Amino acid sequence: MERKRLEAQQRLAIAISEGTRHLKERIAKSKQNRKDKVKESMIRKELKNTIEAQAKQKQFQLQISSEKLQSAELEYQAAKENMESKARELEYKMLDFYNELLVAETSRMSEDIKVEWLEALKCMRMRLFDNQD
Repeated sequence: MERKRLEAQQRLAIAISEGTRHLKERIAKSKQNRKDKVKESMIRKELKNTIEAQAKQKQFQLQISSEKLQSAELEYQAAKENMESKARELEYKMLDFYNELLVAETSRMSEDIKVEWLEALKCMRMRLFDNQD
């Protein structure tokens, strides 16, 4: 839909550009001949209408650009919130796993496994609790 709107704008811009050039040529001829002042007045009105149409088109393009910018900002905000949500979810999972490690039965663990278990606890504690304000 956006593509069709842009194509329509481009066609309108080309038509306006061609119309403006054509009208300027007609005004020049009318001035040279000075025969038909009524036609010159009509051409001036047409030129004025064309210029007004160009101004409206520019305003419309600015509005579309503004809406696109607003849409991009909303998409960025949503992505940012999604990323923050995933980070919180990961932190909660880590906290759950940390709690599981804390209550793990260590009496049956070999010394090597206990050392690794303790290192894992230290690492997770630092990750979860040391960087909080």
